[in-house]
Amino acid sequence: MLDAAKHPLYKGSKEGHSPLSSATRLMTIKTDHNLSEECVDAITEWAKDLLPEDNLLPASYYEVQKLVAGLGLPYKVIDVCIDNCMLYCREDENRNRCRFCRKLRYQETSGRVPIPYKRMWYLPITDRLKRLYTSQRTAKAMRWHAEHRQDGDITHPSDAEAWKHVQSLYPDFAYERRNVYLGLCTYGFNPFGKHRRKYSLWPVIVTPYNLPPSLCMRREFLFLSILVPGPDHPKRSLDVFLQPLIYELQMLWEHGTEAYDVSCQQNFNMLAVLMWTISDFPAYGMLSGWTTHGRLSCPYCQDNTDAFQLRNGRKSCWFDCHRRFLPSDHPYRRSRTLFTKSKKVFDAPPPEIDGYTLLEQLRDFGADRTPDCGGNGHEHVYGAGEVHKLAQEEYFLGSALLGRLIYCGII
Repeated sequence: MLDAAKHPLYKGSKEGHSPLSSATRLMTIKTDHNLSEECVDAITEWAKDLLPEDNLLPASYYEVQKLVAGLGLPYKVIDVCIDNCMLYCREDENRNRCRFCRKLRYQETSGRVPIPYKRMWYLPITDRLKRLYTSQRTAKAMRWHAEHRQDGDITHPSDAEAWKHVQSLYPDFAYERRNVYLGLCTYGFNPFGKHRRKYSLWPVIVTPYNLPPSLCMRREFLFLSILVPGPDHPKRSLDVFLQPLIYELQMLWEHGTEAYDVSCQQNFNMLAVLMWTISDFPAYGMLSGWTTHGRLSCPYCQDNTDAFQLRNGRKSCWFDCHRRFLPSDHPYRRSRTLFTKSKKVFDAPPPEIDGYTLLEQLRDFGADRTPDCGGNGHEHVYGAGEVHKLAQEEYFLGSALLGRLIYCGII
């Protein structure tokens, strides 16, 4: 790849035109305009005929791929249980059956290469974060969050209290200005909506918030990390698909990775922290594990809610739940006409629940992590002779769902 970057495209070509630059430019054109592989083959064949005979332009899309493969932007294709119970990776990589529903991993085919029922795509973020410091364009901008001057207005998340609170909790992390602050976003969409097909595809996007506002939300800095396949909604099993990303984020938080800052001409250990997630309310429930349906759907009020059910439709209503969050002398608290008729509110807001209390609640109700008890609900297919074997494999059945139902007051 280094040779392809040093040699000219042909004798007498302009400076900077090399086989590698041509290959990367072709890949950019293919991506930007969504060209097919056959179209790229036709372009390379036509361009190679126009250039002098001694040119080194790749002759096909296959050769372009081989040339840019060394740029180090890897991706992983991970097999998934057909019912989204588990991923076949790490310690489960060599399994042929799901350890929860016992369904087969591969389809029954006559070919030599096994074909899994379902796959997911994972694009690691570590190498892409390191590349932000090896580029002259972005290396200095990655320190903007700590070096810019604040004029009193919140122009960037680093000016807000949440950012400063995290830095006060972890001063060692905040001391290194080149450590990365990340946000995560996910939402489902139908890529085949024009064809009237029901298909729910869920991308998971990670964004570095070190960059200034002019760069932070640009397309090239929205890193696609996970592509959850359809056609069905992932529902509660989204936690199963997030496992590779969570593992990588834990490694970046605890150990970091060695990176090179081209603007300072030095190596450093780059750490990363996930600051927040951005999603709508239903996706928030999928990411957090808190049910966002029913009377106890508010994650702040929890069981200390003022929600009530409508008399006829029996639907949950939160019409007058939030006056207690107002200051004690606010006139809305004493209003008898603007909210619930003839009702004044003098209650204080519910106590704020921290993460340790939530962990204690999950422990008390016996709720397991979704990856430990399987993804979505599924039929349990096993014979009498497999019961002992399943017990040895820690076959826990639906305990997370049961814990959530009890905790939310449904049963």
